[in-house]
Amino acid sequence: PGIVSTLSALFVHRFVPLVGGLVSGRPREYKYLEQSMSAFPDVAKFKEMLEQAGLEVLDHRRLEPFKQGPHLYIARRKPNKSNI
Repeated sequence: PGIVSTLSALFVHRFVPLVGGLVSGRPREYKYLEQSMSAFPDVAKFKEMLEQAGLEVLDHRRLEPFKQGPHLYIARRKPNKSNI
C-alpha cells in the first residue's frame, strides 16, 4: 500500500475511534465501529453478496479523499426472466 492508503487507514482505524470516543464519552461504540469496518467484506466478496441477493452491480467506486474513502455501489434488481 502507498502512503495515502496507509495514512487513510490510520485515520479511520485509529484517529476516528479515539477522537469520537473522547468527544462522545462512549469509546466502546467507536471501537465497535472500527471493528465492523475491519470485518466488512472486500470489494469482490461484497459484489458477490449483492449478486446472490438478486442485484446487478452497475458500478463501484471509491469516494474521496484520494479515492480512499468509502465504497459506493450502484446496483439494481436483476431483471426477472419471466418478464423479458
